[in-house]
Amino acid sequence: WLVTVICLATLIALVTGGATTGSLALTASGLHMGAHVAALVVASLAYAMARRHAGNPAFSFGTGKLGYLAGFANAVVLAVTAVLIAVESVVRLFVPEDVHFSDALPIAAGGLVVNLVCIWLLRPTRVAASRNDPQGDLNLSAAHLHLTADAAVSVLALAALLAGRELGWAMADPLACLLSAAPVVHFASSLMRRAGAAMLDINP
Repeated sequence: WLVTVICLATLIALVTGGATTGSLALTASGLHMGAHVAALVVASLAYAMARRHAGNPAFSFGTGKLGYLAGFANAVVLAVTAVLIAVESVVRLFVPEDVHFSDALPIAAGGLVVNLVCIWLLRPTRVAASRNDPQGDLNLSAAHLHLTADAAVSVLALAALLAGRELGWAMADPLACLLSAAPVVHFASSLMRRAGAAMLDINP
């Protein structure tokens, strides 16, 4: 829950900063952070439900797959967020808006620092959750991948804002958002494959 509160505060700062500076990169990072908050809440609820119904006979095979279901849902949200940001990036490339690069830079830097701290706090273990998922706790990995994806977005945002301020490249801001969509979709598809394999009991 500590990470959730940190991400929620950062979400407000990034979205507000994106609106006031005109930076799509900041707004994109804020949207990703919003997806993190949702992912962390879903992950926490999945753990709580798994513990609460651990002895419930209605769950014939136990509650272990609740985490996989939450992880799959988180991956879908991450992919949809990336697509929405990519679409808006294309629009901005053709209809650019003024960006206050100097004002946006410290906000982007702060967002990156928060992401790195949260990544460290949520670092997944290597203990396999089941034989179908030897890479570890998928539910925790889902939240961790969300933050890793946003860290990549934050790095691109910083580079774009620096390029805009120092070189006058106004297109760098939406272009960075468009480029950041690719690794985010990759992370999401990887997570969906892992969750799907575990839920369907596919042998690795």
